[in-house]
Amino acid sequence: MQILSASKNCEVITPEMQISTAFRSCVAIWHDLCNGADMPVWQIDNLLLFPAPLVPYANVTRWEPALNDHRFLFWGSGRTDMMKFDYTSKPLSELKPELYADLVRSELAEVLKVGKPMISSAQVRLSDGTETQVDKVRLPFLDDKENVSTILSIDDVRQFLQRYYLSWARPEPATQ
Repeated sequence: MQILSASKNCEVITPEMQISTAFRSCVAIWHDLCNGADMPVWQIDNLLLFPAPLVPYANVTRWEPALNDHRFLFWGSGRTDMMKFDYTSKPLSELKPELYADLVRSELAEVLKVGKPMISSAQVRLSDGTETQVDKVRLPFLDDKENVSTILSIDDVRQFLQRYYLSWARPEPATQ
């Protein structure tokens, strides 16, 4: 199974926007973490505050200027179980296929630029002729008091668990 195309739509989440209860809960937690500031500072312990059923399907990326790429700081265990690999500590440039990595990179850049919680909805067309929707909430964080560089991305778990096509992302076995 291959991804043939993927188109995205990122929007800043507003109070009147129709989003899932789970996503609304994540945005509320993010706002609580702000504690009066425009944006919260990232700490790995923040993950413990988000709904436990969502965290295994989440990932955290950080923009690294020296690398000129995003790096995965966290790759949830549910993602690893389903996709059969773990991207923790790997750069986004290693995500396959490249078409999908480019879509993710574009979304992450948009979230870092805007500095607000965003909902991302991608339409993915697969080589078997089917299309699927991939929704996630992306929450920006400061890495210190000034630099917006970290993003917590939380998938719609129902969609994630139905992504039978994720085998495209599994590395090919080594040949001898």
